[in-house]
Amino acid sequence: MVVYPATEDELLYVVSEGAQARQKMRVVTRFSHSMTRLACADGENSRLISTEYLNKTLRIDRDAMTITVQSGVSLRQLIEDAARAGLALRMAPHWWGLTVGGMMSTGEHGGSWAGERGGSAFHDYVIGMRIVTPAAPEERYAT
Repeated sequence: MVVYPATEDELLYVVSEGAQARQKMRVVTRFSHSMTRLACADGENSRLISTEYLNKTLRIDRDAMTITVQSGVSLRQLIEDAARAGLALRMAPHWWGLTVGGMMSTGEHGGSWAGERGGSAFHDYVIGMRIVTPAAPEERYAT
């Protein structure tokens, strides 16, 4: 089963529903090359959660030089939105088809002109994020 949440509330519902059904879950992007059973192996008792519609830039604060986005925003979209606001990224991997969530989950890195003022990994420039997990707070994965 593939589900396509478009808001954080929808994502919370999808993850909660999957956890209650004891389904294995895996997040995929709209750039995934295939959605085979290997992607989330457990036959019908699994769900792929697509970030295809979690692709919105929520807020740009030019004065604070921050951009708030959903996890499905592509690197290309992030760069273009930043440029429209007169901002730029200090680092960027080579392929524009990466998503913010994908870059965060894999430790993506790229070229940087930041030198000693920053790093070459995408996560070096993240100042906050919200994580959705099927864990209960007492399991210490969630708050």
